[in-house]
Amino acid sequence: MKKIMIAILISLILLAGLYIWLAGPSAIPGNVKIIQSQKTVYGKAVLFEDVDNQTFGVARLEHYWWFFYSFGGSSYGHYVEEDKPFKVTGYGTNDKIDSLAIGVKVSSGSGIKYVAVGNYMEDVAPDESYELHLDEVRKNPDDYQLKEVEDDYALFVVDEYTDDTWTIRGFDESGNLIADKSAWGEPRYLK
Repeated sequence: MKKIMIAILISLILLAGLYIWLAGPSAIPGNVKIIQSQKTVYGKAVLFEDVDNQTFGVARLEHYWWFFYSFGGSSYGHYVEEDKPFKVTGYGTNDKIDSLAIGVKVSSGSGIKYVAVGNYMEDVAPDESYELHLDEVRKNPDDYQLKEVEDDYALFVVDEYTDDTWTIRGFDESGNLIADKSAWGEPRYLK
């Protein structure tokens, strides 16, 4: 009986260790803090911050078994450059059941309250000036995903990488467009 109790205790300790290793932040290499996460077809998309060097990234946590997750890759080491409104990073693969995780960190002094991923203005060139208000984004939910910025971050999960899903816009509290990033361009302030 004593041997059975010892075996059960060792098994519980091993399961707890496995849980700590495969579940949550410890599944991502390094000293990270999970900022946001979203369920996906493969498990979770996670936006995280590296505690040691104050950078951020997105990771893929694949559902392993029950409540366990394993690390499936990431994009990391990003930060908002000086005089830029935000920084964008993404991670995904070409699997049939995949999706692209997009992480956005806004500059704390940018005034960006909402971030939109997507585009319906195909006829506007990236270097042209244009008008867009948050109300128009809300009226076109098939073309945009919209998130309110939480603690300078926003996480999006899209079906695939396209020029439209890699077009990012930042809006202030009143819904005015103040920054954007075209699919092939750098983030910029518009006004």
